Amino acid sequence: MANGFVLGASTSEKLQMALRRNEKKVTGHEQEILEWLATNDNIVRVAKVAGIGLQNLSEEVSRRILELVKTGIAIPAITKPFFVSDHFEVNIGSNVKKTWKAGEVKISYVGDHFKSCFLVQTVGEQEGYVLSSYQPKKNAYDKAVRAELRASHETDLAGLFSLMRQQPEGGKGVLLTNGYVNVFYILDATGVSRAVRVHWSDWGWDVRARDLGLFQWSDERLVFASIG
Repeated sequence: MANGFVLGASTSEKLQMALRRNEKKVTGHEQEILEWLATNDNIVRVAKVAGIGLQNLSEEVSRRILELVKTGIAIPAITKPFFVSDHFEVNIGSNVKKTWKAGEVKISYVGDHFKSCFLVQTVGEQEGYVLSSYQPKKNAYDKAVRAELRASHETDLAGLFSLMRQQPEGGKGVLLTNGYVNVFYILDATGVSRAVRVHWSDWGWDVRARDLGLFQWSDERLVFASIG
């Protein structure tokens, strides 16, 4: 995993201004570029460019809960409505409405809370966007985790399903498939943010939703967030 960290808002702004002041070309996803720069290997360079004291920047690194794992995770555009109930349906085991076929995403469980919050939802047409993934360095509640993410960090179920589609039977990819949990903050059908967690079991993807603040996320999780 990368030795990255998530920049605090004030530090990010200072870096952005400094890069422009030094005529560094910053285009596209500025936060993604800044996060890439702000790795432990580049910390001296970052401090020098931004005019930030190395000790102050080091202290900020040590306070961070989240560590950057991967950035530039592309989520494709949606060109037609995405009906959640058509995609997040158990297709492995007995008494299933639709049996899994080769090439389809294996889903072994969909939690009741997820069903009540999301199955009536439809994701409309939208442009593609980019995610980053982060690993908590220590146990933390949602409030502390989300405080280190961009204000518009929430994703959607079409984006999550596109990642599951790349790993339909588990295997290697951006999602963890070793039994540990992948966490996405997603607005439900009523506009309330929920923590949607997916993990790979022995038979397929296990999909659940949790209300925020009830549980701590450990360092065995990955948190995915939109960066634009």
